Amino acid sequence: MIRRVEINFNFNKLAEALANDQALTADDKLAINKRLVANARQRLTKGAVGPALEESTVRIRKRLKGINHTRPLSVTGNLYDSLEATPSGIKMADYGWKHQNGYYQEQTSFMEKLNIPAQFIRARPFIPTTEDIILPDSIMAKLIRTFENISKVKPRKR
Repeated sequence: MIRRVEINFNFNKLAEALANDQALTADDKLAINKRLVANARQRLTKGAVGPALEESTVRIRKRLKGINHTRPLSVTGNLYDSLEATPSGIKMADYGWKHQNGYYQEQTSFMEKLNIPAQFIRARPFIPTTEDIILPDSIMAKLIRTFENISKVKPRKR
């Protein structure tokens, strides 16, 4: 039985190298962010964004707006259209970050008319994490080279 595992690698050096642009060019970062945006748009289109809508939300959407689908974050298409990849990150409508991370919604007059109290809105992460995308071999090679330079250890081939 394993009782203790020691790690002799400091990931701070790797994070610092990546943050200081020592590994990736602006074109590399743009390519990564374009893949993230494409994946986010695909998730929004398919409705592959959890948690699922509450039944009360589905009823309100149908009754007040005539919307018959149950895909979260896709009523107007504004969030989808606002997604833009840049070398420094992803730009989007301000409310997109609220939904990505979760937020507290104060009661509005609309909510008051429907007897909906102020509440915490759970996160609906639509921007994929790294396990959702496959990076091009050229970018992976740069990341592996950076890792090798910092750690003096050769990582296993993927």
